[in-house]
Amino acid sequence: MKTPSPLTGPLAMTAGLAYGLIIFCGLSAEFWVRSKFLHWNDPAATVADLIAHQQVFRLGFIGELAMVLADLILGVIFYHLLKSTNQIMALWAMVLRLAQAVMISVALLASLLPLRLLGDAAYTGLEPAATQALSLLAFETHRLSYSLAMIFFGINCMVTGFLLVRATWAPSILGRLLFLAGPAYLADSLAGLLLPAYQAWTAPFLGVAVIAEVSMCGWLIWKGLRPKGTNIPSSPRPNLPLRG
Repeated sequence: MKTPSPLTGPLAMTAGLAYGLIIFCGLSAEFWVRSKFLHWNDPAATVADLIAHQQVFRLGFIGELAMVLADLILGVIFYHLLKSTNQIMALWAMVLRLAQAVMISVALLASLLPLRLLGDAAYTGLEPAATQALSLLAFETHRLSYSLAMIFFGINCMVTGFLLVRATWAPSILGRLLFLAGPAYLADSLAGLLLPAYQAWTAPFLGVAVIAEVSMCGWLIWKGLRPKGTNIPSSPRPNLPLRG
């Protein structure tokens, strides 16, 4: 028996815009904001450029905070959409996404410490070298916390991708791509945590993750723009294993 699709136009648009905000804010923070001041091998240059680009840094912080809030919205929406496929797995996926949001919040707190070190009178007695080293350590804590967060997200991608393949309201190719993004995120995060000289050798694999997330975002927005009445009723797919 066919049942109405859980993905309504407004819900699809909300999810698509939240996904787009996550992608935009995440990429902007990584490739625009932090590139302005972060020099891993030069603490003095890092502090000097941070002082020179404080407004850009603050803007990036607000953007990443918005990204976390959008992630929470997306986690709840995906749970609503996927609970009819498998409620326990949908709940597990939401918990993983919430855990990621918590870890990114911890990372954001760490990234604020250098501004406190530089602007708080309580720390003015520190030697410049100590301030520079502590600032770089705070940014390293931010990076490690982010890597840990992406482990939760990698598992979330696999669980969500599996559920999307079994659901009927989305193309199964999106679920398969999202499932494949999971191991890429896991490999990248574990390498960043465990290999001190890690140089992003998993970047080619992360291309799959970028394609998966951009495709999912675009499809959700497209669904949200479709006229009312064009949603096709859904019916359960057979309980088949995920396969290529």
